Amino acid sequence: TSNMFLINRHRQVGSIRSPLARLVSSTSSLSIPVPWGSIAAVQWTLGDGPYTDWVAVHGLLDNAGTFNKIIPGLPEGIRATCIDLPGHGLSSKLAAGSLYYMLDHVATVQRVKDY
Repeated sequence: TSNMFLINRHRQVGSIRSPLARLVSSTSSLSIPVPWGSIAAVQWTLGDGPYTDWVAVHGLLDNAGTFNKIIPGLPEGIRATCIDLPGHGLSSKLAAGSLYYMLDHVATVQRVKDY
């Protein structure tokens, strides 16, 4: 009976994921130009507009892919731009000798917002 429980539970979880997948209207890859190269991003559009724009920023030693399982679970009406900070994922590295300070990432997020 425990195997039957697991099979039924798997079916329930599978049916939960389907409605979430329908909410994602589109995803697109972006390359945002910056003086040192480009900032890579993935933009998720959930449901029909109008949209509330979000910028998703990953933590240290991570990249924009960290949001791939989270974003589809958000409510409709959101356009989320998940960025790779400089030197992470597909974004350009800073120039040789540059330091990666957390406060400098605020300027990167502002560049993305203004794009």
